[in-house]
Amino acid sequence: MFKKLPLLLLAATCLVAFIINSCKKDSHADQQNKISDPTIAQAKNWYENTYPTGSKLSSQATTGNKDWSQLIKPDWQHTASYSRFNQQVIEMPVDPSVKFASAIKNMTTGQTTNQNYSRSSYILLNNGTSYDAYVMTLIADSAYLKNDLDKLARNTYSKREADFSGLVLYYTPNGKYVSGWRYKDGHIVVPGTQTATPGTKVQSTGSSKLKPDNMVEPGGEECFDYYDLTYVNGKLVEVEYEYTQCFTGDGSGGGDNGSYTPPSCPPGTARGQSTGHLAVNNMPPPPPDDGGGFPSPAPLGPCVVVVPPPSSAAPTSTAIKTQIANKPFALFEVDCATLKKWLATAKFTPDQSIMDKLNTVVKNIPIGGDFTTQEIAYIQKINDAYSTAVNMDYFPVTVNQLPIVNGTRLGPGQFLNYIRTHINSFTDGSKTFAPYNANGVNDVAKWNSNDPKGAIVAIDLAGPDNGSVITSYSSTDMWTFTTIHEPMYGDHPVSGNRSFGYTANSDGSYTFYTRGTDRLTNWDGTFAQVATGIPFDKADALWKSFQNGIDNFVKNNGGNAVISTPEILRPDWSVVKDVIDGKKPLSTLSKDCP
Repeated sequence: MFKKLPLLLLAATCLVAFIINSCKKDSHADQQNKISDPTIAQAKNWYENTYPTGSKLSSQATTGNKDWSQLIKPDWQHTASYSRFNQQVIEMPVDPSVKFASAIKNMTTGQTTNQNYSRSSYILLNNGTSYDAYVMTLIADSAYLKNDLDKLARNTYSKREADFSGLVLYYTPNGKYVSGWRYKDGHIVVPGTQTATPGTKVQSTGSSKLKPDNMVEPGGEECFDYYDLTYVNGKLVEVEYEYTQCFTGDGSGGGDNGSYTPPSCPPGTARGQSTGHLAVNNMPPPPPDDGGGFPSPAPLGPCVVVVPPPSSAAPTSTAIKTQIANKPFALFEVDCATLKKWLATAKFTPDQSIMDKLNTVVKNIPIGGDFTTQEIAYIQKINDAYSTAVNMDYFPVTVNQLPIVNGTRLGPGQFLNYIRTHINSFTDGSKTFAPYNANGVNDVAKWNSNDPKGAIVAIDLAGPDNGSVITSYSSTDMWTFTTIHEPMYGDHPVSGNRSFGYTANSDGSYTFYTRGTDRLTNWDGTFAQVATGIPFDKADALWKSFQNGIDNFVKNNGGNAVISTPEILRPDWSVVKDVIDGKKPLSTLSKDCP
């Protein structure tokens, strides 16, 4: 009896501890719900009705269009109320139940700011009838912090340290970019002023989902793409294009953010008054360099949409990219019924497990001293590519009798699995497929298993451009490759999906195939394709060799096969060129199939 007493005491102690911990959690939740100040209670009620959350906040990692209001919420127990710029302000931190962080990545160079150098808070501005809500994010330079992360908390909307260097960025509670400013030694840096890099200018693509040009323009102008990275509980949950800056000088700048100066308006808009078609005042004057805090999210009037006047002049590459945004079939002058053969491949979206896998592909890049930045792999979506060179292809082989391997006639699923694990034997050698083994990830065993989903495959292409894909789907009758950006090879030359599989025919035969829908990742790839036939013509040769490889293997191993005619659809370049040259209206590039 007495021997059991310590065990009973231990169990009782654990139970009490569990109850106390549960009570603490309940107490925190109760405190969040109980607001004694009627002004704060009114603001809280407005916010929760305007930005309702689900049953619980999500912290699952995924890239693309994540709604911040479902990830984070205000900490209503630690509010500060005051008046600024003739408005009543309520400022509060992000609720600490979720660790929220941001970073800016120069996608051209791969340099990324340190997520630990960021701090976000909520700003509610009373507009007289309700509120305007923002998330204010500070990303400090390491030279300012000097390893003292506590300095971040000394900067608020109403108070700024005199030597602050870094970025202040404003977003809606849903995570949409509103405006931003760069500080150097306590002062605002404005493009075109003496405090900014000489020769700096900014350019907008007209859509926050489009990527701009990554190239050196004639005359020595170099452009850099900047992306916003969002982290929740240490996981990357969103990668969003923010802006591009071009430099006629070296563009090197200073600080962790280089010479990056965030735009004062979302892409496609500008500060000023609308004339009905145009937004005037392209480059706004700087906001008041208020030593007491940071600028208002909208200090220079509303952002209005920039709509160019009617003109027969050739459209800019930006205008074309805006027109074809999110329309992978915009350039095809064929009926939608024909295009639907490729819809499933074009619109396939990898699931959460694929996003989680890519978050493990990380390269740490030293940036000086004890500090490093990180390059993390992500999906290259066809809608985010912006070349007018789009490809849809289908390369089939009809197998009337399956081959014999090691004395056994294979079933269709077994043969597809054999093709996958011996894929280099079925092509002409212009590409070498190899399981990824870099940056802490070794997918050799995964790729060669019966369940390759999630395996990354590095592809050594003929010529300078290599690329990687991830096995985003796998079943007994099909697997799918999705193109990715990863630290070893960077961008894949095309963005999209390619499936490999078989279908059973009514006569007992099987059709083995590869079907792809992709778009050249870079804008200048359009002109390379037209001038040289690279890369799509080389891709055609590869997949024709894939057909020949299947046909030869089947026939050499006791089977029977017939190569079918490939189906290849690409835009009519003459139509695209007429639009680029201003001979046809931009609306020509407008097809969008459901």
